[in-house]
Amino acid sequence: MSCCNARKVNPNTVRDKWRELCYGEKRRGKFSQAEDWRMRMAICHTTNSLLPTKDIPWTKVQKWMPHRGYKMLMKRWYNDLMPRLTAYKDKYGMPVEPDVFVRHLLRKLRKEDYDDPREVEWTHVNTWWSAGMNRTKWRQLSSRVPDELRFAGMQQQVQWWYEVNQCKSHRKRDKKLLAAEILRKAFLLGPAVLTPFLTLGPPRGIQRLKTIVSAEEAEASS
Repeated sequence: MSCCNARKVNPNTVRDKWRELCYGEKRRGKFSQAEDWRMRMAICHTTNSLLPTKDIPWTKVQKWMPHRGYKMLMKRWYNDLMPRLTAYKDKYGMPVEPDVFVRHLLRKLRKEDYDDPREVEWTHVNTWWSAGMNRTKWRQLSSRVPDELRFAGMQQQVQWWYEVNQCKSHRKRDKKLLAAEILRKAFLLGPAVLTPFLTLGPPRGIQRLKTIVSAEEAEASS
């Protein structure tokens, strides 16, 4: 490998490969319950958040589980653990299913009128998820459209999924559920954070709270 090519390799990948050579290969295959629990504790400890959706310092998390590569941990969290953990319940016992966040993503993509995935600001199009999660979800959706839409523009595919998921009819309910989650997080941060909501009232207060909560979570994970 030339020096030029070596510089393009992710340092974490080089580190993991070196550890494999020194200490043997990483453990592969199914995660045990003990591993899932340890990873949750590691993520909680390194981010000061019970359920972070982005900006997780995976190199620090991996120190808790050196027998697993950081990419394996990332895949396990975003593809398996986090989707199950986000199926939390509100105060009425109604589960907030992951489809709520998918519909939210579709509404944003439809509103922004993107027609090329490369133009999408994946970090901002759905702030409930990380950029990688948003991008991955859209790739999954775009690969599952009918054959006649396989090579269609992005907006045509978005519109098809928008109708299939009944985004319009679920809009009010989804909005209430997401607002309830913002309030729940705000309560956890302390009474002072609720001031914008009390002074501005909904919906401006909810939007302001979401900005504050996102900033607090980003600071905690940095």
